Amino acid sequence: MLAYVLLGVNPNTEEKVYKKLQKLSEVKNVNLLFGSWDIMAHVEVQSVASLNDFMMDKIRKIPEVTLTATMVVAK
Repeated sequence: MLAYVLLGVNPNTEEKVYKKLQKLSEVKNVNLLFGSWDIMAHVEVQSVASLNDFMMDKIRKIPEVTLTATMVVAK
């Protein structure tokens, strides 16, 4: 299952979070963004349950992350 995760982070922590995300096995690609969101991560997991675990146990535990939006790929 593929998903895109948009992240809002604390000011001046974009590079730090970018490097942390690159180390996660579920993250296939990471991009820094200009605009409303700071980072976009392309994520691959096995199921909705594993996506939930990934978001709760890894992404939302990064102290610099302030907001997320997850978009599951339909096709």
